[in-house]
Amino acid sequence: SVEIPMEAIRDGVPIMAYTIDGAEFSRRDKGPLWIVFPYDSSAEYQTELVYGWSIWQLATLTVAE
Repeated sequence: SVEIPMEAIRDGVPIMAYTIDGAEFSRRDKGPLWIVFPYDSSAEYQTELVYGWSIWQLATLTVAE
């Protein structure tokens, strides 16, 4: 499990992926959901902290303030 701080959540970031190239992720391929950040768009997303927030095989999501 991971905790992503509310300050890191912006419009369109992070990305909750459930498909790749139009096909759903299988559990074997890190599915059913994967939280990712746009790493290539900015150096701010290329840190160990942000990489640690990326989680695959996500089954439950809780949003709390």
